[in-house]
Amino acid sequence: MGWNGIALTSARLGDFKQAAEALERAKTIDPANPSTHTNLGVLAASQQRWAEARAAWELALQLNPKFPPAAQNLNTAGMLSVETSP
Repeated sequence: MGWNGIALTSARLGDFKQAAEALERAKTIDPANPSTHTNLGVLAASQQRWAEARAAWELALQLNPKFPPAAQNLNTAGMLSVETSP
């Protein structure tokens, strides 16, 4: 299980501090991994730190513009302001 997996398990168990530490380790190892930034956003959102969540999801989309989880989180949170084409 990688650091992202440890973070998800920790968050599910309510240990947000350990989850954040695991995600920071994951980010250090692979700063270009959009999953890590998306998970950082989810963790921030779960603690109602909306600006931090949005920044993390936007960074994930900068790293991979076609990364569905980040776009879905922004959209679900009502923060996505992107024009869509048919």
